[in-house]
Amino acid sequence: MRLFIAIPIAAELLEALEAVQQQLKAQGVRAHYTRLENLHITLAFIGNSERVDEAAAVMRQFPLPKQPVELAGFGHFGKGRSLTLWVGLKEHRELSNLAVNLQTALREAGFDIDVRRFRPHITIARQAQDIRDAWVEIPARSQPISNIILYRSDVTNGRRVYTPLETA
Repeated sequence: MRLFIAIPIAAELLEALEAVQQQLKAQGVRAHYTRLENLHITLAFIGNSERVDEAAAVMRQFPLPKQPVELAGFGHFGKGRSLTLWVGLKEHRELSNLAVNLQTALREAGFDIDVRRFRPHITIARQAQDIRDAWVEIPARSQPISNIILYRSDVTNGRRVYTPLETA
């Protein structure tokens, strides 16, 4: 099964992120928009593994950041027709440290975690097209980090489904 560890998005941010998606749709941006229940902030992508208990044990080693996360900025990854659209987060040292330390501990536990710079963001759409002149207003919203979750990712009937397995 495909696993990842992430911060779930609270109701106070979901409304704001849905508004951003609606702004893009109103401007004719075609994409596979992320369903609201699937929005999250990825801390570590584990990939294919059956080692749920071990991943959960690593996840529980770290205290949660006390400072809330705040929306800040909009951008994309990729090129051509494979653009991934995201809403960024304000710089957050505790969050970055959590992600880096979590990924390092997972590697030390034998998980194959890619080494790349942590860029905190929330993916709001994939395979986006026609974004050249798109502009969005990012509402000033924040949420506390009340927990992190180990999720299983499946594709069911062509849709991504993220199932919480363990919470810390």
